[in-house]
Formats: sequence, structure tokens, C-alpha cells
Amino acid sequence: STQTTEGTKMLQVCSNPTCPDGSAATCCDTADGDCDDGDDDWCCGTDFLCTNDSPDWAAQQGGVLCCSLGHAPTPTTLLAITYSIRADSFYTALALAKILEDVSPSQVDTYVQAAASAAGASGAFAAFSTLLVSEVVVVEALPAPTCHYEAHAYGGEAFPWGEVTWSERRGGASEDRAVTFECGTFGPTSVPTAVPSSAPTAAPTAAPTTAVPSPVPSLAPTTINYRLADFSATPPAELAEAAFTGTGLKVEHLVVNLTVPATKPVRLTLRGGGRTGSALRFYDEDPDNPGYALTSDAGSTSVARWIPAGDTILTLAAGALRDRVNNGQSVVQTITVSLDSDDAIYGRERNFIGSFAVTVLDVDESLIAVNKFLATTDPVTSDAAALTAKAKENAATFVFTAALTSLPFSAVRLEVKGDVDAFASISVDGADGGNRTVEPADWASAATYEFRVADDAVLSGDRNYSVWFVARSDDANYDGRRSATMTCQVIEDDVAFATVSGKALTVGAGVDGPTFSDGYWITLSAPPTANVVVSLDCADTNVFYTKRLLFTPDNWDRKYVAVNASLADPDVLEGRTATLTHSVASSDAFFDGLAVSDVEIAVEFSADSVPPPKLELVRFLDGGNGLDVLFDSPTNMIDGEWDIDCATLFEYAAQQFGADGTCSWTNSSALRVTFGAGAQIVPFDYVAATEKNAAWLKGGVLKNDLDGATLTSAAQYAEAQKPLHPVAP
Repeated sequence: STQTTEGTKMLQVCSNPTCPDGSAATCCDTADGDCDDGDDDWCCGTDFLCTNDSPDWAAQQGGVLCCSLGHAPTPTTLLAITYSIRADSFYTALALAKILEDVSPSQVDTYVQAAASAAGASGAFAAFSTLLVSEVVVVEALPAPTCHYEAHAYGGEAFPWGEVTWSERRGGASEDRAVTFECGTFGPTSVPTAVPSSAPTAAPTAAPTTAVPSPVPSLAPTTINYRLADFSATPPAELAEAAFTGTGLKVEHLVVNLTVPATKPVRLTLRGGGRTGSALRFYDEDPDNPGYALTSDAGSTSVARWIPAGDTILTLAAGALRDRVNNGQSVVQTITVSLDSDDAIYGRERNFIGSFAVTVLDVDESLIAVNKFLATTDPVTSDAAALTAKAKENAATFVFTAALTSLPFSAVRLEVKGDVDAFASISVDGADGGNRTVEPADWASAATYEFRVADDAVLSGDRNYSVWFVARSDDANYDGRRSATMTCQVIEDDVAFATVSGKALTVGAGVDGPTFSDGYWITLSAPPTANVVVSLDCADTNVFYTKRLLFTPDNWDRKYVAVNASLADPDVLEGRTATLTHSVASSDAFFDGLAVSDVEIAVEFSADSVPPPKLELVRFLDGGNGLDVLFDSPTNMIDGEWDIDCATLFEYAAQQFGADGTCSWTNSSALRVTFGAGAQIVPFDYVAATEKNAAWLKGGVLKNDLDGATLTSAAQYAEAQKPLHPVAP
């Protein structure tokens, strides 16, 4: 039942046609520029006249086939194709033969696809779409003694010239097909004899015309498209090594162009070359930030992309990561592009592969990157730049990080220069010592530097200490490199003030003069840079006191003020009050004009021989969990009990000491306060003093420890001083 059909196909051209005005037409082949290959175009001036290509091409250009011109020369036969098609059905063989007869001369290379399409279109011979051989290519058909032909298979093997025979196994049966090509120079009437096929011939039987599938040559690529099919790539002229920044990774466009569109999608595979660290990579471009890669895309050195059927352009985003090596050289890297498609004109067997050069610029520098306070801002690398960090003097610590910006070729020692001696200590990553050696393997690791300033009681004012790094290395790129200057601004937190130990005094006066005296201490907060004079004054002329106190830079210890008084009128045996004021003068601007608390004096006509106790000092415990309260003289402890309700002695006790705070006498002149939950008292702040900075003693509660004492302590307060030796958190 195997059937075979044979035939001969002529490839004819009509050259040198005549224009309508009788002049000779000129060759104007715009497709491949070749006027001797059998598919040439002819023009009259700039107007298209005719073509020896396909009818489709003639219609597209607005002309006709040259052989259809009534005045055209006798056709010249360039090629005769004898074919023998063997199939398992006469109808199949007849259909294939019919297609070959109807295909235009320029489409002879596509008859296999046309046959398969026709068979598939009928729905009866879909298996033809799996033919092994995809195309028979007429590469050149010149009027010469020999012509060059090629045949291609999907597997990539090349068939010899002359007779080409192939076989296909379909449905378990082996079927042979043979095609023989002949070429040469033929005259107007010379037609070569058909060459018999190597396949056996069976006499065809008549077949109904309705069984012949309709030809579909328009679905197959044309010979001219096969010859013109090619591609080009336009890579960026150069790429600068890039790194992700706040805006993303900078990319440049690479454009791939097909010379003619394909009827099927074309798959492009692109590979970037070069050193591993800075190999070219392909990215998805961020549509919201053109020119930059999507931040979620890490890039790839190899990608596959598709050009849809009918399109010819593909645009990709390419970039090169920094290799972080400062070699000062630009590197030429390659991009390899390869094509593949189910459309035969771009099929893999055609080996469309191209390599394109891209210059990657080295942008790495050998610098020292400094970033203050572990901030998220970009590091500062310029040696002309300056960073300023501020901190209060009390346990001030300045934190910077330092790292190299590129891989050194040898170890780099970073030395700290500048006001190094101004710091109490310098540490690197928690270890004491300011200088650090960076090994090449650790070049990108940022080290943390801590510069600590010792607290003091000296009023030096705000001051700046500047430090920087200098690199020492056998790597010439780094040796001698200086970092940005790091300025540590120390904010003076010592405040000039004077405290008064007792702000409410009691002195005794009798008919014979003063009976007992009292006094208080004045203490400066810090040593002055010049003499400080405190002058005292009282409007009551019967109050006697120290008139002047002198504090010097070498002797600024606390000074005692003694106070006594006599009766203003010997005939009036009763008490009175007076106020003692202070004024301060000094060449030290911190102390000059300093305000000092007034002292209230109660002059009592009493049989007591000593004044009642008064608050002298309130200081936080070193652990911060309570207070030590000192009185200037022994007290009667109210009722003699060692434990006492805090609210009995102090105003605001529950608020300042906590609801469950406790008070206990340690001796008759000292009391220990232990804070409860919610205690609000805080160490004294001269700049922003509030009632929370002091302990407030109630009046009329405490007496001295002498029998028969009648006078009680006046209501008064004392500032809560910082602990002497605070425990670090």
C-alpha cells in the first residue's frame, strides 16, 4: 500500500526586463544586494518594477513577478529539482506533490514544512509535523557550472551535496524519502532531465480532488527570510562597577535585534563573562526606578529571554558588581548571545551565536570609611571631611566604626592620630588599644572604636578633641592614606553652684547677750579658675555673722559661717527672725554673680543652751536605692525608736520615697531611707532644680538630745546629692 509520487520543479528567472517607457530596468535588490542569485528585484529609476522572488514579495513591494511581464525576456532555468516522495497512502503522496507544484520558486527550501502544515491542516496526517528534516536550504543559485546547496537537520548534521536521502520512523514503520538536486547553466529552452529518486516508484492511482489538502505556503518562512535571518547586539559601550546604594544598583541597557521577524518565538540565551567578582550580570529593571535593578533581584550571569513571534527587539538590563579590588584597570568582558527557535530561520542548527565586548571600569578606591555612632548613613571616606559627635562629660563615650573600602594587597595598620592623650581610654571591638592591623581577609569588617573621656569636677567648658586614622601598609594604595577627622565634642556637664548646708538657723539671745550660736557651710561645686568672694549681709544689726568668705583655686574647700545674735531690745524678751543674704564675685565667669540660697535665722529667747538639730546633708546611696540623711547635731530621735514612719519626719514622703519606703536611724544624727516602689526623688540638678531634687524636713518635730530641750527644728530642705561612688548599671 506504499505509494510514491515523482515530479520535477523548475526554478526560473526573467532578467533584464524593460520599463514601460522602453528603457532597460536596473537591478535594485534591496533584500541581499545580490543581483545574480535568482531572486533579484528590478526598478525603473526609483520605482519598483518586478521581482524574481515570490508573489508575496512582489505584492508587498507594489510590483509583479518579472516573468509575468508581457515584454520580459524568455525565462532562464537556473535549477531543476526532481523529487520522489514515498508515503503509506496515495493521497498523502499526491498532496505532497501538489504542494511542491504550487510553492513559488523562492520557497523551494521550505517544502518539508509546507507539506507537514498541509497534512496537519487536514487533520489526517498530523504525524508529518514530527519530520526529522526541517529544511532544505538553497544558499546560492548562480548561473555557474556548480551551485552550492545545504541541507540541515534538527540534530545539526550536514548532508552532502547532490542527492540527499533521509528516513523517518513513524508509527513503527520505516519510510524513505529522497530528493535530488541538479544545478548548472541552462539556456532558455534547456531543461535538465529529472534524476530518478532512490526510492521505489509506485504508479499513482486516481484520487478525488476533494482529498487534496489546500496548500499553505504562507505559513512557512520564505527563502529570502532564511537568507536574511541574522541578529545583532548593541551592548553598552562601558559599564562602571556598581554596588547597591540607597537608590539601587545602576544598570545599562543591552539591545538585541533580529534582522527579520520569526513566525515562532525566538529564545535568546545570554551569558556574562569576566572575573568572578565583577562578572557581568543581567537584572530585571525596576519599572518604578528606571536605570536601576529591582532591589529584590540578585542578578544572574546567565539568563534566557524570549522575543515574541513577529517582534525583532529585546532590551535587557545589565550591570557589573564591584570586585572591591583597586587595581586601577578597566576589564574587557564578554556577553555571549545564542538563538534558538521552532521557526527554522532561527533554528539552533543554524548556530546563531555571537560574542560582544563590554568594558567594565574599575571604580574602586583604597580609602578608610568612617561612620559615626553606628549610623545607617553612608560612610564618610574623604580625608577632607569631618564628623562631629557630641556627648556630655559625665562618662562620655564616643563611638565610631572604621573599615577599608577595597581589598588590600597586604596588611594595613590603622593608627589613631590627633588628641589621643585627651581620652581616658581607647578600645577597638571591646579590647583596649587604639591601633589595629587589618588583614586582607578582614578588609570589609568594620571595627568599632570607643573613645572615652574621664569625668571631672573642673569647669573647663565645652571642648573638642579631634582624632583620625592613618594607614601604614606595603600596599602603596593604602600607605599614608588618612581618614576623615572625627571630632569628639565634650559638653561640659559640671555646673557652678554653691550649696548651703543649713537654710534655717536658730540662735539664742538673753538679757546679757547671745546665749548660743549656730552656723552653716557653703560649698562650691567645682574648683574655680580665679578667687571667688562670697559677701554676706543682714538687715538686722543685732545679728552677728561672718562677713566675707574667700575661695581660691588651691583652697576651695567648704567654708563655715558662724551666726549669733542678741536681743534687739533688752526690755522685749521675745524672739524674732532675720534673713542672711549672699553675693558672689569672681573673675571666673562660671562663678561670678552666682546665686546662693538665703538663710533664715530664728532668734530665740530661751533657756536652751544649744540650737535644735538641722539638716546638713542628704546623699544618694551608691546603689541608688536610698538616701543617707545627716543632721548637724544629735537628735532626740522623736520617741527613741530606731525605725520611724518616714511621713512623721518628711514632707512628700510617699511621693519621694515610694509608698512602702522605710526610714531607720543609724545613730542619733544619721538616718537611712530605703526607697519603695515608685520613688520619685532624683539627684540634685542645679540647672533644673525641682522639689524632687530635695528632702523636706517637717518643722516642730525634732529636738536635740539634751534633757529639758524646748526648741524644735525649723521646717527646712536639703538638696539630694549624687552618690560618692555610684555603682555602674
